[in-house]
Amino acid sequence: MIFKVLYNITNEIAEFRKEVFVLEQHIDINEEFNCDENERIHCCCFLDDMLVAYVRMNKIYNGVGHIDRVAVKKEYRNKGYGKAIVSYAEQVAKSFSCNIIDVHAQIQVCSFYEKLGYMRYGTEFIEVERPHIKMIKEIR
Repeated sequence: MIFKVLYNITNEIAEFRKEVFVLEQHIDINEEFNCDENERIHCCCFLDDMLVAYVRMNKIYNGVGHIDRVAVKKEYRNKGYGKAIVSYAEQVAKSFSCNIIDVHAQIQVCSFYEKLGYMRYGTEFIEVERPHIKMIKEIR
């Protein structure tokens, strides 16, 4: 596994996210790419030069970071790559003096985040037509 941080979105990242979110989860492409992607931090996990796991992170403000678009290529799921890329994103966030990370987790994957130390915060809400809940983790 090779981890990389990129500060600009690449065609490979865009295609990866289209595959996972637009094709698999049927999220509207305009929702998937709904911000200035070059203002985000892109954490990538490569295996044999192929992108297999990804996290997009907002820039850190007042010690708080937000991760989203956490994804693992379908054939690599349940093999530890999700945990690895989230842990890597947390390390990157720490390097920017981040103390707390939050994520808007789809309800069906809350247990994944709970195993990584995230706690539910607040009530469920709808985001991109799916139920989510905010989860937070202290990473001091």
